[in-house]
Amino acid sequence: MTKKLIVIILSVILCLAVVGGCFALYHKDAEKLEITFGSEQAVTLTTSVGGSTGKLNFNGAKLSPATPTATQEITLNVNTPNTEALAGLSGQLTVTLDGALKDAILLTASYLDGETPKNLNASNYVISLTLPLDQLPEVLTLTATLVDAGDATFAQNSNKSASISVTWEAIDWAPVEGGYYIVGEHSAWGVNKDAILLDKKMSSGETDKAAIESVHLKQGEKFKVVQWTRDGGINWDAATFDPKSKGVTILPEDRNNISPNADDDYFICVNKDNQLWIQPVSTIGK
Repeated sequence: MTKKLIVIILSVILCLAVVGGCFALYHKDAEKLEITFGSEQAVTLTTSVGGSTGKLNFNGAKLSPATPTATQEITLNVNTPNTEALAGLSGQLTVTLDGALKDAILLTASYLDGETPKNLNASNYVISLTLPLDQLPEVLTLTATLVDAGDATFAQNSNKSASISVTWEAIDWAPVEGGYYIVGEHSAWGVNKDAILLDKKMSSGETDKAAIESVHLKQGEKFKVVQWTRDGGINWDAATFDPKSKGVTILPEDRNNISPNADDDYFICVNKDNQLWIQPVSTIGK
């Protein structure tokens, strides 16, 4: 069935400013943008806080040396009772810290992935999280903390402000949690829709973690196999190259990238010991 996504992109701005000797938190109602894809089934993404859609106020807390931390719970929803139909679809949560006061604020997020606690710190003032729409956490908690809550630093930050924006939107591609990918110039050295997933489904008797039966690689083309995880991003050292591999050369002076010796179709796998094996398909069994 073709899936129709009515995507509501919610951008919520939360301002932190010094008023009357303390940081005051304000909220602005969410703006929304609707985009339609395909036909038939509709899915709406929303954020909910305390029963009100798209409103963030950190419960009216005021950041100060006496109260250096404030938290805000966010519920991520998909407006459909048939969540099983969302398998394979993902939502992208982006939380951005901006403004003159941004260096004075530490922004973090936490949630439960099943029963496993997950904690994220902002990187370059941004928290970015990709979540499967059929397995969303019940609650995600944002925490804003003063980096230095001393009186002197607090006084220096008077009359400065910062903003926290939250966007929750459907995306048409998402990396596989724990997946192994071939990255290189073809994917701008990132795990994205142009990266190549080692997607062979392993049977119960096989010991490989991941594999791809055949992928065409060009002579001299540099690539690397990395692993992607939701909370850690790209793991560049996920697999150790097996020097007994055939038809390729490892480049230790170039971040241990791998280069094919000829234009060919290659079998690539990561075994149970995280060793990366590569071999031209035409040589298997010979």
